[in-house]
Amino acid sequence: MATIRTATPADVARAEYICIETADKRLKSSARQAKITALLFSTYYITRESRHCFVLEEAGEVVGYILCCTDLRAFVGSYCGGDIFRAVSKRSPLWGAVSFFVPAKYVLFSPAYPAHLHIDILESHQAAGYGSELMRTLLAHLKAEHIKGVCLSCGAGNTRAIRFYEKFGFRTKLTAFGGKIMAKKI
Repeated sequence: MATIRTATPADVARAEYICIETADKRLKSSARQAKITALLFSTYYITRESRHCFVLEEAGEVVGYILCCTDLRAFVGSYCGGDIFRAVSKRSPLWGAVSFFVPAKYVLFSPAYPAHLHIDILESHQAAGYGSELMRTLLAHLKAEHIKGVCLSCGAGNTRAIRFYEKFGFRTKLTAFGGKIMAKKI
């Protein structure tokens, strides 16, 4: 049986692995692209805001996570000229430029929804209720931290994920460029 615990920086490698394993195949078409994907969508959260991140662990191995950022200023700094930007740019100047735009979707909604999240679970542990447990754990944590709202982004065609988020009260705030921004007041 899997359990949920607060993430630690020691979970970075496993979180990056899960991020890559669960990513769209275009985002892991090469080893270089896979590392860029992990840097953009998992590394910051575990290394900088692990106290707001939770991992699903079974038999001592992390098999899923819900990652959350509550410090948008630090997030923007890291992606717009900071360490994530430099690490991505070293691998691909084009993706380095793209990293400047990753925070934009969250900045737009930050006054009402200051936190944002990512959730991924290895296929072997999906459809077992663990996603719901991770989401409930994070939402309770954010409420205890007096965070007033949380948002996320997902593919506009990812109907399974959209239904999951709607079950927790997330509503679509914007649909553009093949993606959705969904948000929830806490």
